[in-house]
Amino acid sequence: EHLRPRARPQGHLDPRLAELPLDLVRPPVLPELERDREPARVARLGHYVFDITTDRWTSSPMLDELFGIGPGFPRTGAGWVGLVHPDDAAGMAAYLQELLASGSRFDRIYRIGLEGEPPRWVHGLGDLERDAGGRPLRLIGTIQDITARRLAEQAQEALADQLRQSQKLESIGRLAGGVAHDFNNILIVLFGCAEALRQRVARG
Repeated sequence: EHLRPRARPQGHLDPRLAELPLDLVRPPVLPELERDREPARVARLGHYVFDITTDRWTSSPMLDELFGIGPGFPRTGAGWVGLVHPDDAAGMAAYLQELLASGSRFDRIYRIGLEGEPPRWVHGLGDLERDAGGRPLRLIGTIQDITARRLAEQAQEALADQLRQSQKLESIGRLAGGVAHDFNNILIVLFGCAEALRQRVARG
């Protein structure tokens, strides 16, 4: 009995702990907390904050990796549009102008990459913040690499198109077979009439 420790009230700190260094008292940092970036890396998801008043944007390391840019890249509106695939750049510039004017949410799928390189598909989402006078201040959002999903969708669409084409050819084949069958029946009748006529002529 005398060796059993007495229950200590919940929340009561053992006075002996006060004499220990704080590093020993605090719980150790869990390894999971040091891997905060891992989910973003797995999802291929980066984020940004675009300060419209200064024409400057900041980006997460994952977004830099997606864009293939380094610290010295000009993070301006023009620089952003320059990362867009040339075939989509004009549409993106017009979309940004429309978004700033209307205040709508940024929600667009587009391609990034230089001309001559295989394009990568991304999905951008963002919310526009305005001041009290309605002037746009910041665009805060995310950009996710959806290339694998997009390629899978395109492959599925190609297979569906091939299936539709094969079904069309099958229908044409059935139609042609039906027409040939009907035409063959007509020929049989015509040949029968011609044979009867030949025999009548032969008999005089």
